[in-house]
Amino acid sequence: MQFPRSFAGGFLLSAVIASGACADAVVVVSSAQSVLASNAISAPASRESPFRTVSLAVDFASVLQIDGEMSAIAVGKSEIVDASLANEQTIILTGRMVGTTNLIALDDKGGVIANVMVHVSAQKPGMVTVRRGVQLQSYNCGAGLCEDTEMGGAEDIPAEAPTN
Repeated sequence: MQFPRSFAGGFLLSAVIASGACADAVVVVSSAQSVLASNAISAPASRESPFRTVSLAVDFASVLQIDGEMSAIAVGKSEIVDASLANEQTIILTGRMVGTTNLIALDDKGGVIANVMVHVSAQKPGMVTVRRGVQLQSYNCGAGLCEDTEMGGAEDIPAEAPTN
């Protein structure tokens, strides 16, 4: 069975590689490792946990390398992270909104070769993302005031702050 190069929940995933954003780490995922992308720390994987973990910030990109040859990837919630196959062993991840989801890498026969937990955090303390229906808006909050902020990959999000 042949799979598309990338998909999320059965729908084709838009491949977004943020220009100007650079990867803060190259992460290799195998069945023997668990890795954290923000500082590239490796630790043995637990037999109880089927997931490896990658952490990145909103609007930042990271390179994820997988042992084995992928032909497709699936993202649990593509609103949280964009994922694109760069080649058969490399995925480019870009954080879109704060949250946690998973990414599954499949071989050409549909077998799972990696199951990665992806955690996207705010760029800085006080960053808040508000979801209204299908629209997302980010704010920098502090000292009793929240200011509107641009959010990468969200062209259709209105720029005005909510009013009461």
